[in-house]
Amino acid sequence: MANLSNKDVILKLQELGLSSHEASIYLAVLSLGETSAGAIIDAVKLHREQIYRSLRKLVTDGFLTESQKNNVSFFSAIDPSVFVNRSKTNLSLAESLQPYLSSLKSTKQQIIQVWEGEEAIKKQLEDMVNTLNQDDEYLVLGGIGQLYYDASKKYLPLFAKEFKKKNIKGKIVAFKGYEYPLEGSFGENVSIKTLDRPFGTPASTVIYGNKVGITLIDPDNIAVITIESEKVANSYKQAFEALWR
Repeated sequence: MANLSNKDVILKLQELGLSSHEASIYLAVLSLGETSAGAIIDAVKLHREQIYRSLRKLVTDGFLTESQKNNVSFFSAIDPSVFVNRSKTNLSLAESLQPYLSSLKSTKQQIIQVWEGEEAIKKQLEDMVNTLNQDDEYLVLGGIGQLYYDASKKYLPLFAKEFKKKNIKGKIVAFKGYEYPLEGSFGENVSIKTLDRPFGTPASTVIYGNKVGITLIDPDNIAVITIESEKVANSYKQAFEALWR
């Protein structure tokens, strides 16, 4: 600490809550001892009004004391231990408040999440494994069949095993022109139904549990938007079942 420059100390005092002007004036008074405003003005190259404003603030905040001699104000610096003592007090106060503040923190989960990039589909598959229970089912409204398979195929063998362990079944509705690879490409217990009608869409939608995941794939980017809402998931399930029949 002995190698610190005056500029370094001013920056550190700013971290402790002083302004740069206040820090400069505190250091000057600390060095000068009890001193008048005039001497401080000579020592600190700031505008007179800036100095007087900062002096008033330092006295109010308890970093300087002010006394009168022959109608002249003199200022003295409070011992530097004030910074340590105040930091300890603030830490103790923060620690005492933490349990109460933590109890106020909302536990409501974020209902919309966005993943981007190559890992987005992996994160979605992980979320499906973690969300679905034993013997559950996921539903896919396909719109980008082969594109989705190409983007996910390096992850599919791993997650197909996880789905098999939990006996999770899948149903995929695809559309003409957006066909998925043959059944089995996505693992066991996956059924694919291709409807003989065009239905162009840039998105593939998977419904699992109370979540809906919308996957967007183009040549430059992959994004997955997950909506956690029982109401939204149920509406998509109804649309899926109508098409599956």
